[in-house]
Amino acid sequence: MLHLKHRTVVKKYVWALEDTIMKVLRESYGIISTRVEGRVGVWIVGDSASGTPDRKIAAIGVRNHRGVTTHGFALNCSNAQSPFENIVPCGIDDAETTSITREIGRVVTPADVVDQIEQELRAVLPRFVKESADQESSGYADPAASSERAAL
Repeated sequence: MLHLKHRTVVKKYVWALEDTIMKVLRESYGIISTRVEGRVGVWIVGDSASGTPDRKIAAIGVRNHRGVTTHGFALNCSNAQSPFENIVPCGIDDAETTSITREIGRVVTPADVVDQIEQELRAVLPRFVKESADQESSGYADPAASSERAAL
């Protein structure tokens, strides 16, 4: 079980991933997305008056093992929605999945989005990376950083 301090950092880390995706969606595609209380990922809020459910546009998964965090996310770009019609995404039966393409009405592929996402992540994620001195004292050292020092 994660210590409270680590859970807080992981939560902030997930929020940083969500914020990055939401920023790219808003600035590049005009899609307004948000977090939904009690649900992980990036969502487009539906309209109960018209019967439009919330739509999940990005899923996020994070694993923290012995102080090393790995993550992944899936931003739906141009994937077909029909295979998902018979699944309940993340066990949430009052919502749907969507994609950038579906929301804006023109094809947007992962190749169209990857550079924007990478640029935003490079700006946001460094605050979550330990300095090499901290890594060495915790028993973890980045192999790339070690080989860089050895090459000097």
